[in-house]
Amino acid sequence: MTNKIVHNQLQIKLVKQIVKGMEDREWGQGDLSRHSGVPQPTISHLVTGKRAGSLATWNRLLQALEVA
Repeated sequence: MTNKIVHNQLQIKLVKQIVKGMEDREWGQGDLSRHSGVPQPTISHLVTGKRAGSLATWNRLLQALEVA
């Protein structure tokens, strides 16, 4: 498998975790932004796949959702 495929698969898994965590808490992107410190537009770009995001950003989101 190429690095790009592995990266895309990892991003899909992270997005699923983020979305599930938001649904479980009944949070919108604004709520996640307030709890994580990640700007809402960045969250939107990550969830829609428009941006890959750094490991630090994904970690902040997961920690805010208490998934990490």
